[in-house]
Amino acid sequence: MTALDKAMIKLGIDVPRMMELAGFFVAAAATSIVKNDKRKKILVLSGTGNNGGDSLVAARHLINWGYRVDVCFAGSKLKPVPLHQWKILQRMGVKEAKKVDYSKYGLIIDGLLGYNISGNPRSRYAEMIRAANNSKVQILSIDLPSGLDATTGKAYDPCIRAKTTVALSAVKKGLLAEKAKKHAGRILVAYMTVPEVVAKKFNLGNMFSEKNLIFRYRYSKSHKYLNF
Repeated sequence: MTALDKAMIKLGIDVPRMMELAGFFVAAAATSIVKNDKRKKILVLSGTGNNGGDSLVAARHLINWGYRVDVCFAGSKLKPVPLHQWKILQRMGVKEAKKVDYSKYGLIIDGLLGYNISGNPRSRYAEMIRAANNSKVQILSIDLPSGLDATTGKAYDPCIRAKTTVALSAVKKGLLAEKAKKHAGRILVAYMTVPEVVAKKFNLGNMFSEKNLIFRYRYSKSHKYLNF
């Protein structure tokens, strides 16, 4: 996925563009999970990196669509691109929620850690992962559950137990491991505008069309993608 992202960036489809798409599809999945019930408040857990930026874009869309959204951060020093997304939310009147009761929400969006994690989540990240799991509220993870190794499927301690994971571009290898299933939940795959020339290079099938932009991944020996 690192190599695929670099190939996308080389063509000019850079991180901000991918972040906008990721956040949009995560927001769309979130509305489906809560069954468009705007009485259900949504908690967004944001890390300081690009995964956190995806969650902030999702928060923006959800707010635009009339949902009540709280945003909590795992750290104060955001990287430049997610910081830009946070500034947009601030201009919209959004303030960081400092203390929240996780159990009071209808959905938690996990945007804490991405696929470059190595080792157990620490400090505030670990606290937020444990609080989300203990809340018994269904969790939507972006790309993969925070705390899960994207290659091996090993669950570090702690690791998010998601009800749904929205994989971006393709399912990460680790999500296919048997031990990862209880953390990933059902897997949706979102269209990230991977050009055909890049898809062929990385042996990605053409799973998407103008009518099918999110697929549900079905576990099977052939790992087929079926329309969602």
